[in-house]
Amino acid sequence: MVGQASVQLSRKEREFLQHRGEIIHTAERVFSQKGYVSTTMEEIARQAEFAVGTLYKFFTNKADLHAEILRTKLNQMEQEGYEVIDTGKTPVEQIERYFNWRLEFFWENREFFRLLQESTGTVCDSRAGSSPDILHRYQRFLSRVEAIFDEGIRTHEFRPLGARILTLSLEGMLRAYLSHLERQSDPQRNEKEEKTLFEVFAQGGIR
Repeated sequence: MVGQASVQLSRKEREFLQHRGEIIHTAERVFSQKGYVSTTMEEIARQAEFAVGTLYKFFTNKADLHAEILRTKLNQMEQEGYEVIDTGKTPVEQIERYFNWRLEFFWENREFFRLLQESTGTVCDSRAGSSPDILHRYQRFLSRVEAIFDEGIRTHEFRPLGARILTLSLEGMLRAYLSHLERQSDPQRNEKEEKTLFEVFAQGGIR
């Protein structure tokens, strides 16, 4: 059905989607490099090789464009994350798969990680073009993880420390580690280090 729908698009519609995608891709890179406040629509247009007026045919303003990048990536994150979680047969396996996927997602989407940190991190710029539902969706995603911990506590796979405490501990560990990597000029993936990180969490949370 998806393929059939794509064939039915007119040339003008295909060009519209292509140009919109190019703008979003370029804007994500520029925002991640310069931050929301320092980025201008003129800079995005220049790097995307479009006239500034063209950008405003697709997006109302800079905040609208920034929020659309977050929404697009969050859609991808939610879909991939839920699919990964569902492949686990037990709560412990689900959490381990989720943990590994978060690391994979970081390495494949480092520019988005910077944008998400700017919009939802502890040091958050309120001007960062954040749509009201961005933080809500992020919290909803963590609620799914919390539900897994809750089930694992009931089945005695996790220590009875509280599902929220386990969720916040895992999330805090992940975000601290990824922020550490992001601060490096040329971070290199270390799978042994990643495995050790999960083992540290497992020693405190898994029975």
